[in-house]
Amino acid sequence: MQKLRTGGSSDCFARLVRTQTPKPRRRATSFVRGVPSSTQLRAAILAYVEVHNERRTPFTWVKTADESLDKMRRFGLRAQQVYGH
Repeated sequence: MQKLRTGGSSDCFARLVRTQTPKPRRRATSFVRGVPSSTQLRAAILAYVEVHNERRTPFTWVKTADESLDKMRRFGLRAQQVYGH
């Protein structure tokens, strides 16, 4: 079984959303527990962007466009072999 990788920006964002959104109250109607409202989610996203913009660094491409396109082509060929389309 493959281990789940944690860390990085997405993990930081998930942690921020969990800490920035209040715990939901129980309702009589159907409610998905732990899902923030759209206004809470928006506030968490804006807070995340603000924190990361304070520590911004320029994005550096590590591969050329040709290398990236070639990798996508190889993936497409493998998918065709597996699914036969």
